[in-house]
Amino acid sequence: MSSRHAVWLGAAAIVTDQVGRVLLVHPTYHEDDRWLLPGGVVEPGEHPHDACRREITEELSLPNLPLASVLAVHSLSSHHAAIRRGIPCPGEIRYVFDGGTLTPDQAKAIRLPRKELSEYAFLETRDAMQRLRPVDGQIMLAAYRARLGNTATAHLADGRHILDIPPLDRHDVHVRYRPLWDSPLNRDPVPERLPVQQAWAWCFVPDGRVVLVADPSPRGALPMLPGGTVERTDTTPEDTLHREAAEEAQLTLTDPVRLGWVLDETGEVYGGVGPNARLRLGTVRRIM
Repeated sequence: MSSRHAVWLGAAAIVTDQVGRVLLVHPTYHEDDRWLLPGGVVEPGEHPHDACRREITEELSLPNLPLASVLAVHSLSSHHAAIRRGIPCPGEIRYVFDGGTLTPDQAKAIRLPRKELSEYAFLETRDAMQRLRPVDGQIMLAAYRARLGNTATAHLADGRHILDIPPLDRHDVHVRYRPLWDSPLNRDPVPERLPVQQAWAWCFVPDGRVVLVADPSPRGALPMLPGGTVERTDTTPEDTLHREAAEEAQLTLTDPVRLGWVLDETGEVYGGVGPNARLRLGTVRRIM
């Protein structure tokens, strides 16, 4: 007769605000001061998606969040270093669901059970990694990137992908939140008094996908549109785009179209040059 091994079963959710920051909660019962994704333990006879919805209702007072898909499934072995000493954990299977994007009113409606959770925060993924246990951070990133890239469910064991590593994970891509950047896109031509300091473009491939380049850093790569700073040797901002696209991603582009520009009041990133325009263009990658 074959034996059956028991494991703990957990369910959590990726919930974000409207600029893509992920919601974490701070439990009162952990000695190591680490944060968690909202969620918890699946009770006997309960399905993971029901447990996740119940936990979000209990922890956040948000009873009607849709759980649109399973973003990640993770198995933790009983000998993993993340299991605290003295806890007889036989291992864990955790489901991570897509809890959707909260409206500002929903975010304001969050109420925590103070005996269980002391606070919550919306964090960009690089900052969230600093507050989660390493294995929890790996799970969070895989689930978040599955949602961001609209890829299949990520399957992980001890924090690592067990199938092919998706591109966003392979290149350690994160999303940056810029709370101070709130300049509308101006559709009119750039005024002559404003120098154009930057030219970035939405570069489409024929099937409609958008080309992004990853800007690496010690804290992870940040996705960016192709383009860059207008140099003195560039005759026009369009020349800047062609040069930068070729240098950054070996792209050959069709003639770009100006979509608009945003106002940079200070030009601080360019040495404090004062008001300037950051041009946004649209183009198609030329297939050779």
